[in-house]
Amino acid sequence: MSWYLAALGLFLHVYFWGAGAAVLVLPRRLGHLWPLLAPVVGLALQTLVVYWLGFIGWLEGTDAYAWSALVVPTALAIVAWRSRDAHAARALARAPARAWPVFVAQGCLAIVLLAPLAGTGAKLTAISIGSCDAADYGAGTRVLQEFASADRSGFLGDAETVSIGEIADFRTLWVRLNHFTPAATMALFGSVSGLRFHETPTLYTAMLPVLALPVLVLLGRGLFRFTAVGALGVATATSASPLWAYGVYHVAPAQISAAMAVASLGWAASRAFVAGTGSGSAMRWSGVAVTALVLLLGSYHFFVLVALAPVAGWVLWHAWRTKAWTRMVGAWVPWTLACILVAGVLLPGRVFGIWERFRLFAEFDFGWKIAVSGPTGWLGAVSAPDLGAGGVVERCFAWGLLAASAVFLVGHRARLRRSAHGLAAAGPVLCGYALLLYEAAVSENNASYDAYKLLAVFLPFVVAAMLPWLQRGLRLPRLAKILAVVGAVGLVALNLLATIAFAPKVRQAPLVVREDLRALEEIEALPHVDAVDLRIDDFWSRLWANAFLLRKVQNFATHTYEGRRPTPLDARFELSEGLLLSEGPRGTGLAWHGTRYRLVDKAEPAGVQLGFGTGWFGEEALHALAWRWAGEGAVLTIHNATGLSSEIRIEFDLRAEEARELSLVLEGNEVWREAVSTNRVRLETGVFAVPPGTHALALRSPTPATPAPPGDPRSLLVCLYRAHLHLVATAPNTVLP
Repeated sequence: MSWYLAALGLFLHVYFWGAGAAVLVLPRRLGHLWPLLAPVVGLALQTLVVYWLGFIGWLEGTDAYAWSALVVPTALAIVAWRSRDAHAARALARAPARAWPVFVAQGCLAIVLLAPLAGTGAKLTAISIGSCDAADYGAGTRVLQEFASADRSGFLGDAETVSIGEIADFRTLWVRLNHFTPAATMALFGSVSGLRFHETPTLYTAMLPVLALPVLVLLGRGLFRFTAVGALGVATATSASPLWAYGVYHVAPAQISAAMAVASLGWAASRAFVAGTGSGSAMRWSGVAVTALVLLLGSYHFFVLVALAPVAGWVLWHAWRTKAWTRMVGAWVPWTLACILVAGVLLPGRVFGIWERFRLFAEFDFGWKIAVSGPTGWLGAVSAPDLGAGGVVERCFAWGLLAASAVFLVGHRARLRRSAHGLAAAGPVLCGYALLLYEAAVSENNASYDAYKLLAVFLPFVVAAMLPWLQRGLRLPRLAKILAVVGAVGLVALNLLATIAFAPKVRQAPLVVREDLRALEEIEALPHVDAVDLRIDDFWSRLWANAFLLRKVQNFATHTYEGRRPTPLDARFELSEGLLLSEGPRGTGLAWHGTRYRLVDKAEPAGVQLGFGTGWFGEEALHALAWRWAGEGAVLTIHNATGLSSEIRIEFDLRAEEARELSLVLEGNEVWREAVSTNRVRLETGVFAVPPGTHALALRSPTPATPAPPGDPRSLLVCLYRAHLHLVATAPNTVLP
């Protein structure tokens, strides 16, 4: 399935789940806004369905109930339609047509975000430019998609490896501690669309900014009082922000779905305060607020403690300005607490996991150091892919927007009062951001990672607060209004160009789930393999091996990730990686092998082992290929532990930078010679004898090694993709039966 077709399917899937429910949770007079709220409601509703049917309800995975679960959004859509009179029903039907500018913006943004992924040439699969989180999301998706709630077989129930605090199984870990909503929604979509758990994480993450865009329009219109054009422009710019693109291409979906939740919560909570206790009761906004809190608890449950910080600042400002303290304390605060309570009752397991999550924060320094962003960076003037300072032109434009805001506010008390609510909303976020950056500077830990996460979740509030001249109802000269539109369009272009700059890095992404990783599923079908030691050095590969082998008990040599603690490597079988394979008679010792990975029976080791000696450059990889270049004088090693002279043959998959003859020399004797072309070729040596012990197998060529392209100081002899040693006999001229 192509990236674009799968993305369209995901888009429609989320809207189908959210359309009817969005009508029901919105205040009745605002039902026509359902196209803007449907993505938030769709994600929240899927979270509840998977939690109650797949976890509490003890059903099989979503593969067993996903199609049946579609009755839930269908029934809600029917109820929403029948609950409206003919006039209101027609307004609901016309709503998508009225929202066409939003859909156009979503389509353009989807193309920008998906084009680099499609440009990799890789099939629909997990791709990351650095973070390994995609593998963890893949494992969680598979647990919810394929396994029954009570299933504790294999890795899922291995308490020694999985346990964290009181949690002793992998499924409960994912429901209580990890980012549940992305895995739950990917599982449902995967079951309906036929996509596997390794095909959905990157696709899903790339579509989240697209799905977030509509609710950011609501936030701009409701809380920041932007014009329609201004709200759409700021929403598009924020959704296209390189700060979010950084999360997209590192496959970090939870922070974006949390941003969607916080934005919709801010919109609903601000409107509830305005409604007060009169005829426009705040209770009309309870459905939206509870829905947003459900999505937040499912995505970043620990953020529920600070989720209301922006809107609380907004409410405090308005309460101080209008002297509405009674309304705030007597109506809004109890309403807010009631909404949080209801959301907690709907997802009790997520609430219970908050404390465990903070214990993990205290124990581990999560993440990595991320470049600090200033005001121009918040507006999109950063460089890809490391979020460093943007170019001179980009920064000058961003400073121009900030200068326009300063000119707009300075010396105009009325405008300052009118715009202070936006600054009050962004203030708590920026204070928290500054504190985390101070901690990062003082302690030199990864607090800058936490600061980035905080900024990413609350980015819609920060960006909107810096652009007060987009508010509606301003009495500005015609030229100023034109310049405001130009500024909004320029802001969108600035962010789109910064996000497009990620494309070269994405097309050369070092972390891809390739055919060799997918082949590991074959091991799950081996009935005599019940446990595996994962001796894979590469972190990405080790995590994905864990996801593909969930039905087997797994042992890790080092702490690999949450729920993957180091344990004794006492399994009979060992899974390792490399370009070299060694196989004994009738496959002795080699229980399974693919193009890159091998499963070895430690009870029956292969008698003759092939290894890398001197003269080899480091391993390289691109998408589905891994290789290693040999330099002048390169050597392979052969270790014969049989105690007898053994006859072997070796299969090679290699090529040269220029056509050459290649020979193998063992103990001064040439044992093989063959021509190697510039195209990949599979060659096989004849059978030759190897005495007991360790020996050097030298690679020789009459043609000198080829100098690498300019800028690369290496001289290259041949490129090795794979070598497979077969043990033919354990004594000269005696072939084993």
